[in-house]
Amino acid sequence: MSDIIKQAQEKLEKELKDFKGNQKSKAVSSHVAKTLHKFCETEKFASVVVAAVKTLSDCCMQITAGSGNYISDIEVYSKAAKFYFPDSKITFNMGISIEGQSATIDEKDIAEIAKTAKVKDNAKAKDTKETEVEDQEDIEDESGADEENNDTPKAPKTPKVPKQPKEKQSEQNSLQISLFEL
Repeated sequence: MSDIIKQAQEKLEKELKDFKGNQKSKAVSSHVAKTLHKFCETEKFASVVVAAVKTLSDCCMQITAGSGNYISDIEVYSKAAKFYFPDSKITFNMGISIEGQSATIDEKDIAEIAKTAKVKDNAKAKDTKETEVEDQEDIEDESGADEENNDTPKAPKTPKVPKQPKEKQSEQNSLQISLFEL
C-alpha cells in the first residue's frame, strides 16, 4: 500500500471520528466513509482526498442537501464520488448466491415448478417438430414427386440440432446484474 493511499484512508477515519453534521448527514457518514475508504485504494482518488480542504462532514452535508426523507444508495455514492471528482460515474453491481431454503417455497415446490417448466418446454418442442414435419410434407407435395414412383429424390430432412449441455449447479444458483450507472 502506498503512502498516499494510507494517508487518505487515515484522513477519512479521523474525519469520521470528528464528524459534525445534521441527522441526515450522520445517517450516511459511516457508509460514505467506508466507500470512500475503498475508492482511496486508487492513488488518484487518494491523492485528491489528501489534498482536499473540505472534509467528510462537508461531503455528507452536500450529499443529503435537499434529499427529503429518502435518498438511494446509488445517489449517495454518486454524490460522494462527485464531491471529489465532479465528472465521475458510479456503477453498481449486485450479486446473489442462492443457498438454503426459500422463505416461501420448499425444495419439493421448486422441483414441481421445474418439472412444469420442462413439460411446457417439451410441448413447445413437440409443436415445433410437428410443424417442421408438416412443412417438409408440403415441400414434398409441391415438388411434384409421384408417391407411387419413388424415382424422384425427396427434399433433404432438416438436420437435428444437438442438445445444449446442462449448466453447472453453481451457475444456476448465482446471478450478477449491473443495476445502475450514474
